[in-house]
Amino acid sequence: MRIHFKEAARAVDAPSLRLRDLRHFYAQLASDAGAPTAKVQAALRHANPAMTRRYEMQKARGEVARLVGGALKRKRAG
Repeated sequence: MRIHFKEAARAVDAPSLRLRDLRHFYAQLASDAGAPTAKVQAALRHANPAMTRRYEMQKARGEVARLVGGALKRKRAG
């Protein structure tokens, strides 16, 4: 599977993409969609929820960045 994945990654000009990146992408999408930590943890077979919460932290940082960006736009317009 890895060999075919690497061939496909090179074909789309993304040779540094790793098969494991799909796992992280899956977890981040699940977290962003609002999947409960316990369900994402089970899907990824993480030993403890702390490993899974890092995806929630990414989502939180994105939300905070959007809020700050919105505040800066309002301040600039006003």
